[in-house]
Amino acid sequence: MNKPSTPYFRGARAALAFGPYLSVIFLSLVMQLPLLQDIGSILILTLPVTTAIFLRRSFRASGYRYSFSELWVEGITMYLFACAICGLVTMVYLKLIDPGILMRLSQDLIDQLRQAGTPEHLQMARMLSNAAKEGVLINATSFVVSMFWLTMAIGSLTSMIMAALVRIGRPGRDLSGVR
Repeated sequence: MNKPSTPYFRGARAALAFGPYLSVIFLSLVMQLPLLQDIGSILILTLPVTTAIFLRRSFRASGYRYSFSELWVEGITMYLFACAICGLVTMVYLKLIDPGILMRLSQDLIDQLRQAGTPEHLQMARMLSNAAKEGVLINATSFVVSMFWLTMAIGSLTSMIMAALVRIGRPGRDLSGVR
């Protein structure tokens, strides 16, 4: 029996591996271990390559038939479901595992701004300090939603570029434009 092969299905299937990838990025960046943070930074830099690998695998499996728009939609769908998985992991981490991390990170930023010592940095440190005292700094839900939409915007652009590049590299394509 043939499985449905829509770009939405393929993107959702790819998200089962890509969601944990994004979750590892988040977790490696919030841990206060330099080696893990370096690994997270490398994983961020390899996002376009990882996206291209997923799209290329799908394109190859189709016999190089999928159009640019199908690959782009597949990439967007992959990011959508992967962001949902990563958002769930992030929410669990921020609410249950380390609920004070956002406040600690905000305090670290306030300390760094104060150490910079310029009038602009000191004013920003005062504003953030007042916001922390009032309890109006970002909460876990706002952070996750913001992270979701930022990653989706980056993912949409990355998927567009990688879909075009994947199609350019297909076998039998005459790159000179003359057939």
